[in-house]
Amino acid sequence: MLLATQLERVFILRDKGHDIKLT
Repeated sequence: MLLATQLERVFILRDKGHDIKLT
């Protein structure tokens, strides 16, 4: 399950990065 959490973290980070880039 650790891998799943890591993947989720990466996706969240990517989403945040996209939001910052959009702004």
